Amino acid sequence: MMNDIPPTLQEQLTPLFFKKDVYSGKLCEKGKEIRRLQLELMKEGQPPEELLRRSRSLIEETTYLTTKLRALEREIDGVLTQELLITSERERAEG
Repeated sequence: MMNDIPPTLQEQLTPLFFKKDVYSGKLCEKGKEIRRLQLELMKEGQPPEELLRRSRSLIEETTYLTTKLRALEREIDGVLTQELLITSERERAEG
């Protein structure tokens, strides 16, 4: 796929996709942690305060990571849209 993309566009997109992969990986890890915590909370009668704090913390972290991913996706869309507009203008100028 990257072979079809102009080098200048690749230079813009590569770090964005890398960041997106990093945040996606972290979000997946947090999701697994949340699931483990859910299982622990179901076992216990009265959940320990530490588990509740950790649960709140994980929810905040996943919210942050989700927000970062959405921002990166918008940035990637913006770069692609800009490239599409530039390409379209070039084609009109040539044709």
